[in-house]
Amino acid sequence: MYRIAAKPVSRSLFAFGAASAAAVAIAGPVYADELKEKKPVVKEKLSIYPKPDAEILLVETHSHLATHIGIVREHATAAYSEGQATVQSAVDKWIGVEHAVEKQVKELIPEDEPMTPGLLYVGVATLTASVIGRRRSLPVRLVLPPVFFAASLAYFLPKTSHNVSSYLTSLEETYFPGFAAQHAAVNKNVSESVSSTLKSYAKARHAASDGIRQARQQLEQHTGLKVAGVEDAVDGKLKETEAKGASAIEELKTKAVDAFHRIEEETRKIGDQAKGEAERAADGLKKEEEPPKRLV
Repeated sequence: MYRIAAKPVSRSLFAFGAASAAAVAIAGPVYADELKEKKPVVKEKLSIYPKPDAEILLVETHSHLATHIGIVREHATAAYSEGQATVQSAVDKWIGVEHAVEKQVKELIPEDEPMTPGLLYVGVATLTASVIGRRRSLPVRLVLPPVFFAASLAYFLPKTSHNVSSYLTSLEETYFPGFAAQHAAVNKNVSESVSSTLKSYAKARHAASDGIRQARQQLEQHTGLKVAGVEDAVDGKLKETEAKGASAIEELKTKAVDAFHRIEEETRKIGDQAKGEAERAADGLKKEEEPPKRLV
C-alpha cells in the first residue's frame, strides 16, 4: 500500500526538477551585476510624422555573357577608332600632296603668260613630229616628239619653259647631285660652244659684209655701175618676204585658235544634245514604269 502511494509523489518530484532545470538553462547564468537594481526604461515617444523610408541601394551585377560582350565591344571600338585614325591620316596626307602640287603648278605657270593658245601650238608641234617620224627608224621616232615638244614649249611659252626647267634642275640637284653636276658641266660646255660659234659666225658675217662692201665700191669705181640700188632692192624683197611669212604665221595661229573654239563649241552642243536625249529617255522609262491609273 505504501508502495502504491509513493509512485505519484516520485513522479511529481521528477517533473518539478526537470522544469526547474529547463528554466535555469533557458535563463542562462546569473552574474553579480544583474543583481543590482535596474534603472527604469524611459519609453520613446512616437512622432506624429511618418518616418522616412529607408534608402534602398541596388547593386548592379553583370552576367558572364554581358562581361564578354563588353570586352568584345571595347576591342571593336578601339579597332574602329584606329582604322578611322589611319584613314584620316591618309586623307590628310593626300590633301597635303594636292595642296603641294597645286602650289607648285601655280609657281610654274606665270600669270602674265596665256596658256590656251600656247598649249595648243605645243600639242600641234608634238603631233607633227610624230607624223613626220612615223616612217623613220625607231630612234628617230623616239627622239623627234620630245625634241619638238621642248622646242615648241620654249618658243610659244618661254616663261613656263624656264620655270619648268628650273624646277627639274632643282629636283635633279636634290635627288641626283652627281648627275646634276655632270649635267651642269655639259650645259656649260654646250653654252660656251654655242656662244663661241655665234661669235665666230658674227665675225665671219661682219668680215663678209666688209668684203662685199669693198668689192662693191671697187666695182662701182672701175665700171661706174650702181650696185647699191640692186642690193637695196634685194634687201627690200627679203624684208617683204619675212613680213609675209610672219603674217602667214599669225594668220595660221588665228585660224588654229578659231578652229579650236569651233571644236569646243561643237563638243558642247553635242554634249547638250546627248544630255537632252538621256533626259528624254529617262522620262520615257519613268512613264513606262508607272502603273496605269484605274477607275474604282
